[in-house]
Amino acid sequence: MRGSVFDTRSSVSLSHSGDQEDLEVERLVTHIITLHTELSSLPDLRPCDEINKLFQELVVLCTRTVGETVASKKQVINNPRIISILPALRHICAAAECHLEFGSFSMLVERPADHAVYDRLVKFPYFNNYVDLTRLELGAISAVDTTPIRKIVFIGSGPLPMTSLQLTYILSPDIEILNIDHDPLAISQSLTLCERLGIKGKGMEFLTQHEKEALLIDIVAKMRKGAILVVRSAHGLRRVLYAEFDPTTEAVKRCLDVQAVVHPYNHVVNSLIVGKVRN
Repeated sequence: MRGSVFDTRSSVSLSHSGDQEDLEVERLVTHIITLHTELSSLPDLRPCDEINKLFQELVVLCTRTVGETVASKKQVINNPRIISILPALRHICAAAECHLEFGSFSMLVERPADHAVYDRLVKFPYFNNYVDLTRLELGAISAVDTTPIRKIVFIGSGPLPMTSLQLTYILSPDIEILNIDHDPLAISQSLTLCERLGIKGKGMEFLTQHEKEALLIDIVAKMRKGAILVVRSAHGLRRVLYAEFDPTTEAVKRCLDVQAVVHPYNHVVNSLIVGKVRN
Protein backbone atom coordinates (compact mmCIF):
# COMPACT_ATOMS: atom_id res chain seq x y z
CA MET A 1 0.00 0.00 0.00
CA ARG A 2 1.11 3.53 -0.78
CA GLY A 3 2.55 5.29 2.28
CA SER A 4 3.00 2.01 4.17
CA VAL A 5 6.57 1.13 3.22
CA PHE A 6 8.34 -0.52 6.19
CA ASP A 7 12.14 -0.63 6.25
CA THR A 8 12.94 -4.15 7.46
CA ARG A 9 16.66 -3.36 7.45
CA SER A 10 16.19 -0.82 10.27
CA SER A 11 14.07 -3.29 12.20
CA VAL A 12 16.68 -6.01 11.90
CA SER A 13 19.45 -3.57 12.87
CA LEU A 14 17.61 -2.40 15.99
CA SER A 15 16.77 -5.95 16.98
CA HIS A 16 20.37 -7.03 16.51
CA SER A 17 21.59 -4.08 18.59
CA GLY A 18 19.17 -4.99 21.37
CA ASP A 19 20.32 -8.61 21.31
CA GLN A 20 23.94 -7.52 21.55
CA GLU A 21 23.17 -5.32 24.55
CA ASP A 22 21.32 -8.17 26.25
CA LEU A 23 24.30 -10.46 25.71
CA GLU A 24 26.70 -7.86 27.10
CA VAL A 25 24.48 -7.34 30.15
CA GLU A 26 24.38 -11.08 30.83
CA ARG A 27 28.16 -11.37 30.47
CA LEU A 28 28.73 -8.49 32.88
CA VAL A 29 26.23 -9.77 35.44
CA THR A 30 27.69 -13.28 35.32
CA HIS A 31 31.26 -11.98 35.60
CA ILE A 32 30.45 -9.80 38.63
CA ILE A 33 28.61 -12.64 40.37
CA THR A 34 31.50 -15.02 39.69
CA LEU A 35 34.02 -12.60 41.19
CA HIS A 36 31.79 -12.07 44.22
CA THR A 37 31.51 -15.84 44.72
CA GLU A 38 35.28 -16.28 44.51
CA LEU A 39 35.99 -13.40 46.90
CA SER A 40 33.35 -14.60 49.36
CA SER A 41 34.89 -18.06 49.48
CA LEU A 42 38.31 -16.82 50.63
CA PRO A 43 39.21 -17.27 54.32
CA ASP A 44 40.26 -13.61 54.66
CA LEU A 45 40.89 -10.53 52.54
CA ARG A 46 44.46 -9.73 53.47
CA PRO A 47 46.61 -8.91 50.42
CA CYS A 48 48.02 -11.90 48.54
CA ASP A 49 48.46 -12.83 44.88
CA GLU A 50 44.97 -14.33 44.61
CA ILE A 51 43.25 -11.40 46.33
CA ASN A 52 45.17 -8.86 44.27
CA LYS A 53 44.33 -10.66 41.02
CA LEU A 54 40.60 -10.87 41.79
CA PHE A 55 40.31 -7.22 42.81
CA GLN A 56 42.33 -6.06 39.84
CA GLU A 57 39.93 -7.99 37.61
CA LEU A 58 36.92 -6.47 39.38
CA VAL A 59 38.25 -2.91 39.13
CA VAL A 60 39.12 -3.29 35.44
CA LEU A 61 35.65 -4.71 34.78
CA CYS A 62 33.88 -1.91 36.63
CA THR A 63 35.92 0.94 35.13
CA ARG A 64 35.35 -0.12 31.53
CA THR A 65 33.25 2.31 29.53
CA VAL A 66 29.73 1.09 28.90
CA GLY A 67 26.59 3.02 28.04
CA GLU A 68 24.16 4.02 30.77
CA THR A 69 21.60 1.81 29.02
CA VAL A 70 23.77 -1.21 29.71
CA ALA A 71 24.86 -0.09 33.18
CA SER A 72 21.42 0.77 34.53
CA LYS A 73 18.42 0.69 32.23
CA LYS A 74 19.42 -2.68 30.83
CA GLN A 75 19.64 -4.03 34.35
CA VAL A 76 23.27 -4.58 35.27
CA ILE A 77 23.18 -2.48 38.43
CA ASN A 78 19.42 -3.00 38.77
CA ASN A 79 19.52 -6.70 37.95
CA PRO A 80 17.93 -8.65 40.85
CA ARG A 81 20.96 -10.95 41.03
CA ILE A 82 23.30 -7.97 41.32
CA ILE A 83 21.06 -6.14 43.79
CA SER A 84 21.12 -9.18 46.07
CA ILE A 85 24.94 -9.17 46.32
CA LEU A 86 25.76 -5.45 46.12
CA PRO A 87 25.82 -4.72 49.88
CA ALA A 88 28.02 -7.74 50.55
CA LEU A 89 30.30 -7.03 47.59
CA ARG A 90 30.78 -3.38 48.56
CA HIS A 91 31.54 -4.52 52.12
CA ILE A 92 34.15 -6.94 50.75
CA CYS A 93 35.71 -4.14 48.70
CA ALA A 94 35.85 -1.82 51.70
CA ALA A 95 37.28 -4.53 53.97
CA ALA A 96 39.93 -5.51 51.42
CA GLU A 97 40.94 -1.87 50.93
CA CYS A 98 41.23 -1.49 54.70
CA HIS A 99 43.40 -4.63 54.92
CA LEU A 100 45.58 -3.28 52.11
CA GLU A 101 46.10 0.04 53.86
CA PHE A 102 46.74 -1.46 57.28
CA GLY A 103 49.05 -4.07 55.75
CA SER A 104 51.02 -1.41 53.90
CA PHE A 105 51.59 0.63 57.05
CA SER A 106 54.35 -1.57 58.53
CA MET A 107 56.19 -1.67 55.22
CA LEU A 108 55.98 2.10 54.85
CA VAL A 109 57.37 3.00 58.28
CA GLU A 110 59.85 0.17 58.80
CA ARG A 111 62.76 2.60 58.31
CA PRO A 112 62.59 6.15 59.65
CA ALA A 113 64.25 8.13 56.84
CA ASP A 114 61.79 10.65 55.37
CA HIS A 115 62.79 10.11 51.74
CA ALA A 116 62.67 6.31 52.11
CA VAL A 117 59.14 6.44 53.55
CA TYR A 118 57.94 8.57 50.64
CA ASP A 119 59.70 6.38 48.08
CA ARG A 120 57.81 3.38 49.45
CA LEU A 121 54.54 5.33 49.59
CA VAL A 122 54.56 5.99 45.84
CA LYS A 123 54.68 2.22 45.28
CA PHE A 124 51.29 1.79 46.97
CA PRO A 125 49.09 -0.07 44.41
CA TYR A 126 46.57 2.75 43.94
CA PHE A 127 48.89 5.71 44.49
CA ASN A 128 48.38 7.14 40.99
CA ASN A 129 44.62 6.77 41.32
CA TYR A 130 44.71 9.00 44.42
CA VAL A 131 46.95 11.49 42.65
CA ASP A 132 44.60 11.80 39.67
CA LEU A 133 41.43 11.80 41.79
CA THR A 134 42.78 14.59 43.99
CA ARG A 135 43.74 16.66 40.94
CA LEU A 136 40.29 16.08 39.49
CA GLU A 137 38.66 17.25 42.72
CA LEU A 138 40.83 20.35 42.95
CA GLY A 139 40.11 21.17 39.31
CA ALA A 140 36.36 20.91 39.92
CA ILE A 141 36.62 23.05 43.06
CA SER A 142 38.59 25.77 41.27
CA ALA A 143 35.96 25.81 38.50
CA VAL A 144 33.31 26.51 41.12
CA ASP A 145 35.23 28.86 43.43
CA THR A 146 38.68 30.40 42.90
CA THR A 147 39.15 31.40 46.54
CA PRO A 148 42.47 29.96 47.82
CA ILE A 149 41.94 26.86 49.95
CA ARG A 150 43.22 27.32 53.50
CA LYS A 151 41.59 24.54 55.52
CA ILE A 152 40.15 21.13 54.61
CA VAL A 153 38.23 18.61 56.70
CA PHE A 154 38.46 15.07 55.31
CA ILE A 155 36.00 12.52 56.70
CA GLY A 156 37.00 8.86 56.40
CA SER A 157 40.74 9.35 55.97
CA GLY A 158 41.73 5.79 56.96
CA PRO A 159 45.18 4.51 58.03
CA LEU A 160 46.81 5.86 54.86
CA PRO A 161 45.54 9.44 54.35
CA MET A 162 46.50 9.40 50.68
CA THR A 163 44.15 12.18 49.54
CA SER A 164 45.19 14.51 52.35
CA LEU A 165 48.86 13.92 51.59
CA GLN A 166 48.27 14.68 47.92
CA LEU A 167 46.48 17.89 48.90
CA THR A 168 49.51 19.07 50.87
CA TYR A 169 51.86 18.21 47.98
CA ILE A 170 49.73 19.95 45.34
CA LEU A 171 48.49 22.97 47.29
CA SER A 172 50.97 23.85 50.03
CA PRO A 173 52.58 22.15 53.01
CA ASP A 174 51.16 25.00 55.12
CA ILE A 175 47.53 24.11 54.37
CA GLU A 176 45.60 22.86 57.42
CA ILE A 177 43.96 19.47 56.92
CA LEU A 178 41.82 17.81 59.59
CA ASN A 179 41.50 14.04 59.10
CA ILE A 180 38.57 12.18 60.68
CA ASP A 181 38.01 8.44 60.92
CA HIS A 182 35.83 6.16 63.09
CA ASP A 183 38.76 3.81 63.79
CA PRO A 184 41.24 5.03 66.45
CA LEU A 185 43.90 2.63 65.13
CA ALA A 186 43.60 4.15 61.66
CA ILE A 187 44.12 7.60 63.14
CA SER A 188 47.08 6.42 65.20
CA GLN A 189 48.78 4.76 62.23
CA SER A 190 48.16 7.64 59.84
CA LEU A 191 49.57 10.06 62.41
CA THR A 192 52.70 7.89 62.72
CA LEU A 193 53.04 7.79 58.92
CA CYS A 194 52.85 11.58 58.66
CA GLU A 195 55.43 11.97 61.42
CA ARG A 196 57.77 9.62 59.52
CA LEU A 197 57.19 11.58 56.31
CA GLY A 198 58.52 14.71 58.01
CA ILE A 199 57.86 17.87 55.99
CA LYS A 200 55.74 15.92 53.49
CA GLY A 201 53.29 15.07 56.27
CA LYS A 202 53.19 18.54 57.78
CA GLY A 203 49.84 20.15 58.58
CA MET A 204 47.93 17.00 59.47
CA GLU A 205 45.51 16.69 62.40
CA PHE A 206 43.53 13.57 63.32
CA LEU A 207 40.28 12.96 65.22
CA THR A 208 38.58 9.73 66.29
CA GLN A 209 34.91 8.74 66.52
CA HIS A 210 33.91 10.54 69.74
CA GLU A 211 35.58 13.77 68.68
CA LYS A 212 34.18 13.42 65.16
CA GLU A 213 30.58 13.24 66.36
CA ALA A 214 30.98 16.38 68.45
CA LEU A 215 32.73 18.14 65.57
CA LEU A 216 30.09 17.22 63.00
CA ILE A 217 27.29 18.58 65.21
CA ASP A 218 29.24 21.81 65.54
CA ILE A 219 30.00 21.99 61.81
CA VAL A 220 26.39 21.47 60.78
CA ALA A 221 25.32 24.29 63.08
CA LYS A 222 28.06 26.74 62.15
CA MET A 223 29.15 25.96 58.59
CA ARG A 224 29.15 29.19 56.66
CA LYS A 225 27.02 29.82 53.64
CA GLY A 226 29.01 29.27 50.46
CA ALA A 227 31.52 26.82 51.94
CA ILE A 228 32.55 24.14 49.45
CA LEU A 229 31.55 20.52 50.02
CA VAL A 230 32.93 17.70 47.87
CA VAL A 231 31.22 14.30 47.97
CA ARG A 232 32.69 11.19 46.34
CA SER A 233 30.21 9.07 44.45
CA ALA A 234 30.17 6.54 41.60
CA HIS A 235 28.54 6.10 38.22
CA GLY A 236 28.04 3.35 35.67
CA LEU A 237 29.49 -0.01 36.64
CA ARG A 238 31.63 1.73 39.26
CA ARG A 239 28.51 1.58 41.44
CA VAL A 240 29.37 -2.07 41.99
CA LEU A 241 32.40 -0.89 43.99
CA TYR A 242 30.99 2.21 45.69
CA ALA A 243 27.50 3.39 46.54
CA GLU A 244 26.15 6.24 44.45
CA PHE A 245 25.35 9.56 46.11
CA ASP A 246 22.20 11.20 44.75
CA PRO A 247 22.55 15.01 44.82
CA THR A 248 18.99 15.57 43.57
CA THR A 249 17.03 14.52 46.66
CA GLU A 250 15.03 17.17 48.52
CA ALA A 251 17.13 16.66 51.65
CA VAL A 252 20.35 17.35 49.75
CA LYS A 253 18.94 20.29 47.82
CA ARG A 254 17.81 21.96 51.04
CA CYS A 255 21.36 22.16 52.36
CA LEU A 256 23.55 22.04 49.25
CA ASP A 257 23.59 24.03 46.03
CA VAL A 258 25.15 21.51 43.64
CA GLN A 259 27.56 23.25 41.25
CA ALA A 260 29.26 20.41 39.40
CA VAL A 261 29.14 16.64 38.95
CA VAL A 262 32.19 14.96 37.41
CA HIS A 263 32.22 11.38 36.10
CA PRO A 264 35.70 10.13 35.09
CA TYR A 265 36.05 7.63 32.24
CA ASN A 266 39.66 6.64 32.88
CA HIS A 267 41.21 4.55 35.67
CA VAL A 268 39.85 6.86 38.40
CA VAL A 269 37.01 5.03 40.13
CA ASN A 270 35.13 7.75 42.01
CA SER A 271 32.84 10.41 40.63
CA LEU A 272 32.62 13.66 42.55
CA ILE A 273 29.93 16.16 43.40
CA VAL A 274 30.85 19.74 44.25
CA GLY A 275 28.38 21.98 46.02
CA LYS A 276 28.12 25.15 48.06
CA VAL A 277 26.50 25.13 51.48
CA ARG A 278 23.16 26.92 51.60
CA ASN A 279 21.96 29.03 54.54
